[in-house]
Amino acid sequence: MCALRGLLGLLALLVAATMAANTAGSECGDQYILMNKAMGCTGDPYCWSYLDPAAVTSEAFENVTRTFPAAAHSRRHLGLSTQISVLDPANSTYLAFLQRILDMALLTKVPVAITLDPFEFWNWQAPYWNHWNQSQPGFNASNCHHVEWTGFDCNTDATRIAWRDWGGQFRVAPHPNIAHPAVMALHRAALAPAARLVAQWYDRLTPDQHYLLAFVKPMWEVWIGTNYYVYPNATRYVNQPASADPTGGVADAVQVGFAAICSRFNRCSGPPPTTAELDVIVREYGHALATVFTEAGLPAFKLMGHNGVNWPELPPSQHNVTFNSAWAGLNNVTYPGFSFYHAAYNPGAAAQHLADVLTASPRPCWGAAEWYYEGGNTGSRQEQWFAAFNNTMQNNNVLIDVFNWESFHRDPDAVAALNQFLALADSSV
Repeated sequence: MCALRGLLGLLALLVAATMAANTAGSECGDQYILMNKAMGCTGDPYCWSYLDPAAVTSEAFENVTRTFPAAAHSRRHLGLSTQISVLDPANSTYLAFLQRILDMALLTKVPVAITLDPFEFWNWQAPYWNHWNQSQPGFNASNCHHVEWTGFDCNTDATRIAWRDWGGQFRVAPHPNIAHPAVMALHRAALAPAARLVAQWYDRLTPDQHYLLAFVKPMWEVWIGTNYYVYPNATRYVNQPASADPTGGVADAVQVGFAAICSRFNRCSGPPPTTAELDVIVREYGHALATVFTEAGLPAFKLMGHNGVNWPELPPSQHNVTFNSAWAGLNNVTYPGFSFYHAAYNPGAAAQHLADVLTASPRPCWGAAEWYYEGGNTGSRQEQWFAAFNNTMQNNNVLIDVFNWESFHRDPDAVAALNQFLALADSSV
């Protein structure tokens, strides 16, 4: 029955994809190349933090745009992007930060994209994930249902800690069970104030200003078991210093996703999660987050998904964990968006199954929602960067979101290549 439901869902997406193909040409006309402003950066005079709305100034925008004079005459839009963790209790501060970004976009005529993230950071939500420590706030033994498991027993397999490696390993709260109704309700409720703010701002724009909102991403690189990887017997590290943590990363991780398939499919025993099961869970989660914005009045063509996928980007020795696939990025609301690093030079060739997924997508366009070229191909560095931009902006792609501005602008070859790309009179648009 679970497999049948998943098949019916995929068939519905394929029917929608056929209808979407007829609208691709017009809907995918605007292309955006964005410079992501990292949170908590150092060494840059225009660092941003969503806890400091005053840092969002016209000078910070112009610091980016003046680096690319070719953008002034390009048919592609150059802009900025950034992220906000909506589960941070400093709700009023991040809403002020968001409003400030939108106001500066209107003032400077520079488009923006905003990632509103309820998934990656929920350290502040102990009343949902503290299922073991009675001496700490939020304890409730039933919270074991809100976090991921390494097996099918909530009492013995519920995780208490996880790790992430974004340029270096660090600890994070337990992996959320994104199929649990309480977790889903928490995440949707956290997005709602920002969704209303963005939708109301967009509604006040004139039609010729609509380009100033490139996209809203209602998720940040969602996939199961990678940005929250779990080491074997991880509970033993909870009360030890981080310096004692293992360092093998995903290569040494154990499978998670058991809690999600138990919640979603009522399959609470048997073999480990399958890719097909994880795809359904991630797809439905992304759809549920996106509809918060359409319900607030924001049109769907301003919504970009963002999923992580093993293309495979990991070497064969690291395939000990089952991941969701790119099919998880397809839903009827957002454009599918994915992260590309090793595959950034030519996603169409290097990203396994990407072409099939995009052909089947019910939405006509797609995006490189997180992207950075890492080198290693033939030609000069500038030629490689140019080819990477050109190869990526193909097949109805409408977004390259460069992560991050703070690294990119220090590479003169990358900057020169982007100016060259922006100056193109014609391309695959």
